[in-house]
Amino acid sequence: MKVRELLERLCQEGYADDQYWIGDDETWNRRDECHCLRIGPRVWKSFYSERGQANSMEQFDNEDAAADAFYRVLQRYGPRLRCIASLTDQGRAQQLLRALREAHVDATIDSSVTRNFSRPKYRILVPGVDFRKALDVRALIPSGWIPRGWGGEA
Repeated sequence: MKVRELLERLCQEGYADDQYWIGDDETWNRRDECHCLRIGPRVWKSFYSERGQANSMEQFDNEDAAADAFYRVLQRYGPRLRCIASLTDQGRAQQLLRALREAHVDATIDSSVTRNFSRPKYRILVPGVDFRKALDVRALIPSGWIPRGWGGEA
């Protein structure tokens, strides 16, 4: 596949923009913690960037081989779930979850990881492909439910 097709597929499948970078030497900006496909004049390089260092580098001599291999690497990890809200009230979290599911957004609640002092936080997670739609649904809920700056930054 060509890079244009790769980009379309990644968008359709919900991969977040911060999960990968594709560009040439002039646009390289040492992205951290993402998979990279660097387009060179004669060599295509696929690698994982961590703290500005290229790890697990593979080199390819043509666009098709590089794009196919890069896609296979990203498929191993899949699209990330994105947090659209972090609530302390379980009932409100359940209501938001129901509203998202009614809008055909594949959402889930995660309450096992984060705790704020003694109050649990119910994080509402959605796949990247549903992120914009989920933000639209979230915008319809009453103000004051979600503290400022708690999830869902675009």
